[in-house]
Amino acid sequence: MKPKNQRNRCVAIDASALQHDGLPQGGIRRATTEMIQSLVRVALPFELVLFSQRLRGDALSNLGLPYRNAHLRLPRNRLAGWLTSRLPIVEWLCQCDLFHSPVHYFPIVGRCKIVATVHDVMFFAYPEEHLAHAIERERVPQFVRKCSALITPSEASKVDAVQFLRFPEDRITVIPWGVRADVFYPASDRQEAIARVEREFGIGRPYFLSVSCDVGRKNSPLLVQQYAVLAKQGCEHDLVMVWRTPPESVQQNAGSAACRGRVHFVSSVSDAALRALYQGATAMIFPSVYEGFGLPVAEALACGTPVVTTRCSSLPEVGGDAAVYVEPNDGPSLLAALEGFEGKRYDIPELRRRAVRQAAKFSWPAYVDRLIGVYRECLGE
Repeated sequence: MKPKNQRNRCVAIDASALQHDGLPQGGIRRATTEMIQSLVRVALPFELVLFSQRLRGDALSNLGLPYRNAHLRLPRNRLAGWLTSRLPIVEWLCQCDLFHSPVHYFPIVGRCKIVATVHDVMFFAYPEEHLAHAIERERVPQFVRKCSALITPSEASKVDAVQFLRFPEDRITVIPWGVRADVFYPASDRQEAIARVEREFGIGRPYFLSVSCDVGRKNSPLLVQQYAVLAKQGCEHDLVMVWRTPPESVQQNAGSAACRGRVHFVSSVSDAALRALYQGATAMIFPSVYEGFGLPVAEALACGTPVVTTRCSSLPEVGGDAAVYVEPNDGPSLLAALEGFEGKRYDIPELRRRAVRQAAKFSWPAYVDRLIGVYRECLGE
């Protein structure tokens, strides 16, 4: 371990999220990536080490980041976790005073101080067993007991961390995620965005957009059901869903007589294409009932797009006064919001102004500034 003096202080971050391996980039992976890349843009008062772990290759060495890479050639499996939680392998490899796990669990002995980002506590608050939440309920409380501090992206996640993980409230810092202002922004000419959507996705009608779709808490099947009701009324709008593998039941509903050719499932969407989808949409529909933050809401608002969501968990923190709120798990309430946009009963220009104003609250430079403050406090500076 390095001597405990300011000049030699070292912070290690588990940067494994940057090893995408061709997998889709979800909210937590995107947030971790943006956090690390934003650290590059500031002068740090300590040495930074990026930790990575996998048996073959070293993807981080090809990213050109100006930090030392501590790479552990072990697979990410239960046996490797058993070893690193009992032997100070990670601490020895990183030679760090503080280790930051950007997710809510990391198998480490704890010979150095530890900070963890707990994005949500869904495995207790809204468990979905197909996501292996039973394992998380067992190991996460044990891990956070080793932590000097926790970071959450919302007040809602902080409340859950106190309630379910029994972690002291005064050692939890809320730092909202940011939105890349150079990636997600309002269109200077919205018709250009709409034209791009038609060229790339073949969607020529006005449309509602839904991002980060899934079964369970995301309520995407409910959205398809209520859109089908709207479509039977002879609506103008299509429905576009960023959803890699919708279940067969959802595809059957989307292929019904009322919806045939009107529900579009898209996937593997680049940031530029996603921006165009946001910019061209009449509204982004996000009927989730549990989120640690709700990145699609923030991204849509940054593009000046009205948002329909619920008041559950963190979502009103992100949506603020810019979102249209519906009751959770309530089909008629969701349908009424769709009908409101279809019938032009909302003040769209005002919603767009509020969207941009609300999104300005979320930036990665602000995130990193507060993150460094947490590091310094844990290091005793």
